[in-house]
Amino acid sequence: MEGNVHNSTQSILGYLEKIDVHHGASKKKLDCALIAEKLRGEFPNITWVSAKITGSRLLLEIKENDNIYKEKIPEKGAYDLIADKTGKIVSMVTRKGTSLKKTGELCKKGEILVSGRLDILNDSKEIEKYEYTDADADIYVEYPLEYYQQFSMTYQKPIYTGKQKKGYLLQVGDYYFDFKRKPPWETFDTTTNLKQLYLTENFKLPIFYGSSTDYEYQTGEFVYTEKEAREKVESHLSILLKSLEEKGVQISENHVKINIQKNICTASGTLLAVEKAGKKAPTDILPQQTERNFDINE
Repeated sequence: MEGNVHNSTQSILGYLEKIDVHHGASKKKLDCALIAEKLRGEFPNITWVSAKITGSRLLLEIKENDNIYKEKIPEKGAYDLIADKTGKIVSMVTRKGTSLKKTGELCKKGEILVSGRLDILNDSKEIEKYEYTDADADIYVEYPLEYYQQFSMTYQKPIYTGKQKKGYLLQVGDYYFDFKRKPPWETFDTTTNLKQLYLTENFKLPIFYGSSTDYEYQTGEFVYTEKEAREKVESHLSILLKSLEEKGVQISENHVKINIQKNICTASGTLLAVEKAGKKAPTDILPQQTERNFDINE
């Protein structure tokens, strides 16, 4: 599985289990197009999925939409700041509003951290009235991120034989002419080099000419060394950490362990992430306190 950042591998594997896609499932019963469609339906920020079966393995490539995580800023008014994740508050500086939590305390997703309601007290320390504001604070929450990556120690890559076949190409508008015969090989890569025809220096014609070359290759099977497998894990993890850093997420602790067993390399563990938290939500407006009436005869 590659390409997933916001949706953990474990959460995706958990969903696949629910739809009977798991280790030991019959290849004949697996519909790759249906699997891709269901993943897009279950995870709203997944915009593209490629599912294919190679040998006895189901390979998934995923693309996610980062824009879904950009918070919409509401209009000014009475708003609370609520926790958008569960974790431990490691830093909290409140500028406006009433803090309901403090540094060092745990918070749950959806819990109010800073209220937009201000309790105005009288001389007797009783609530006299309520005022409202747009809560504002810098809050950072530490929370665990589960990391999981697994791949076979055996992999395939092309071995080029040195045989090649070159031919000429001509493209006129939407019409494409390839003067090279199809090569006799079963597996080959093709490179194309095209140039556009100019009538004058600044006037381009919709005509392209050039060449294409086919290169024969055979598929070879290789085995990662332990060092190469660890480098592959570290490279994948580094890309993930860089992506998180670009989104303002800092990793305070890394507890990912690598295990190689029975020709399978597995990297799993927990990352402790620190991220700015707090999502705007409308404040509940309470009725104002009524003024007390005192009987002078009491």
